[in-house]
Amino acid sequence: MDVGERLQIEALWRAGQEIPQIAVLTGRHRSTVWRELQRNHSYRHGHKNPAGRSTARPAGRGGLYRWGYLAGRAQERAAARARRPKPAKLGPGTALRAEVLQRLRQRHSPRQIAHGLPREHPGAAGWAVSHETIYQAIYVQGRGSLRAELADQVALRSGRAHRRARRIPGGAVRSARAWATP
Repeated sequence: MDVGERLQIEALWRAGQEIPQIAVLTGRHRSTVWRELQRNHSYRHGHKNPAGRSTARPAGRGGLYRWGYLAGRAQERAAARARRPKPAKLGPGTALRAEVLQRLRQRHSPRQIAHGLPREHPGAAGWAVSHETIYQAIYVQGRGSLRAELADQVALRSGRAHRRARRIPGGAVRSARAWATP
């Protein structure tokens, strides 16, 4: 949603329009308009919807209609939510990263870690992490920042941590050798 649409919503809200009417006039779905008003409403700031002040309103009215809405303030809040890069959940020095690293060293898969952490830390919002976030920390972020910490782990049956490329015997190029051997 852009500033123009938010200004239009603000004007219609100030005029006392209901959410379904605002949706029709802006060309957006009513749930989109409701979500915008829900995310960016304010009790202290903005123009209140006149329908929210009436005492003889039908059942179910009120709630969101009592709040104010300012397009400029809504745009600032939306820009802050969309700002990138977001802080990494498994950033260096966090307790969550240390826990994930310890479990990876114990040979737990990222999926097992993602499912196990909320069970062991119920109600702690900071301890929830998706398996995809763990995979990204291993392979993508900072060229695999977790991968560097896990590199000392011996993962192959041969005892090495990494695979070695096989060499062509005799140093011959593929085109110089026969395709079939007798």
